[in-house]
Amino acid sequence: MRLLGHNDERVLLSVGTSLSFPKPGEEFEGYHVLSVLGSGGFARVYKAWEHLHARPVALKVLLPEGGDSTLVARFEREGEVLARLQSPYTVRMLSRGHSALGLHYMALEFIDGKSLAEVRQPGQSFEPERVVRIISQVLESLSEAHRLGMLHRDIKPANIMVGQDEDGLDFVTLVDFGIAKASDLPLRKGLTTDGTVLGTPRYMSPEQIHGEGELTAAADIYSLGLVAYELLVGRRAIESEKPMDMISEQLSGISFSLPFDSGVPPALRTVVNRMIEKNKSARFSAADDVLLALKSPDILEREEAGGPSTMQLTAIRVPTQELPPRVEPTPPKSLSSDDIKSALHTSGIRKRSRNRLDSVLKALALFLLVSLGVVLVLIWLRR
Repeated sequence: MRLLGHNDERVLLSVGTSLSFPKPGEEFEGYHVLSVLGSGGFARVYKAWEHLHARPVALKVLLPEGGDSTLVARFEREGEVLARLQSPYTVRMLSRGHSALGLHYMALEFIDGKSLAEVRQPGQSFEPERVVRIISQVLESLSEAHRLGMLHRDIKPANIMVGQDEDGLDFVTLVDFGIAKASDLPLRKGLTTDGTVLGTPRYMSPEQIHGEGELTAAADIYSLGLVAYELLVGRRAIESEKPMDMISEQLSGISFSLPFDSGVPPALRTVVNRMIEKNKSARFSAADDVLLALKSPDILEREEAGGPSTMQLTAIRVPTQELPPRVEPTPPKSLSSDDIKSALHTSGIRKRSRNRLDSVLKALALFLLVSLGVVLVLIWLRR
């Protein structure tokens, strides 16, 4: 199995080609290249100025077509997918094409912000209210994509851009649909059928790693759930940096679960835990269902002191085992008249015995007093 990460630093150039990426300050197909925003092994993203509409854009340029036809197919697929998505939380594609020299490119709306991976500092957790806002906006983007039969398949913090709205609150944009799959778009040969695993193992669902059967919306929901886990706890669910370790943890039968001492409201914890169930049949099956759950009135209600709430208890996994047979308590015996007489008789015997003991003690005390008196009289007479 070959892993193909979207941030892979390998550079594939056709032999003998002199093609290269545009450089800041150069003109490229009607765009003035300003600066490099990001770079991977297969594409580079620039901030550029579009002369025709006098606006800044994010210009994504693919390596020369001769490098790998599969990469070109992925690039074209991303353009086809983005052209159909209109959600305000999905990056908009403005135009696409290829240069006379064979460089494929697309112009995307410029997002004035940073990725979630850059916004969250190591060890930093977000307030639940902020997490709900961010995750809900990503779900809005996924909801439209899923309704159109498209899966993103690479949900991770680096693909969630965070800006601000007019009120200064987080406004997110889902980007990088480079390995998205649309059910009604033809699958190019080699795109997913050559043993390659597309995606980022740290956030991939078990079924996506297995590559068995048709993926569903539950795969994107799982990945987003791991992002929510990371934001709430302040650490990744999978800490290892080794891809094979990540895959091993994803394929283990043990589901991730938010710790009870994380300070996460019980209702929110229950929703996130359901998003990251390893068994996809136990997960939410649609983004709209998760959105509905996050709109629950008690989603941010804090746990009261004194123990887990009812909502929290529903998230506890109890191992299935056969319990010992229940032992029914013996009911109290009805007392017959003979039983009552016997009890009274026993009580009378104990009472008489107590009376005799009292008489003996009194006689003994009287004897001691008399003896003491006799001794005192004898002592007095001898004087």
